[in-house]
Amino acid sequence: MERLPHFRPAQIAFVAGLALCLVDGAIAGPPKATTSQYFKTYAAGFSWVRTGEGSATFELDVLPDAQKALFVEVAFPNPDNPQSPLVVRKQVARSMKRVSFESPRVSGWRNRKHYMFVARIYGDAEGQSLLGEHKQEVVCRIPPKSYLQQLGAPSKEP
Repeated sequence: MERLPHFRPAQIAFVAGLALCLVDGAIAGPPKATTSQYFKTYAAGFSWVRTGEGSATFELDVLPDAQKALFVEVAFPNPDNPQSPLVVRKQVARSMKRVSFESPRVSGWRNRKHYMFVARIYGDAEGQSLLGEHKQEVVCRIPPKSYLQQLGAPSKEP
């Protein structure tokens, strides 16, 4: 019978810690920007105010397939009430090169949690003619409280 090598507890802890760092490093990388028929993600993330509240931001480059005006509804996750997403609607004109959506500020975002931003693209203002969706995964990174305290006073509007 072959004898297995003997490891000291310190060696085991080091190897386990290294494995966790490698796994965390692989997972922690930012999600890739997505492209759909009408949009390519330019930026997606969060902005913060001194109180620790944050708003989600989703900026999309408009692609040439957008031959007519589009009506876009972005559903941001609502960490304070997951059953009720934060919805922002805008009309996107053919001439626009980029469009930006921002959620209201909320306080329930969780650090290092993965969230999904979903843009539903409609051909009509009533939202009856769904043309497609554009989804982007985002990892929330909340700055340390010491950083947030250095920010100016929050404004009333997001």
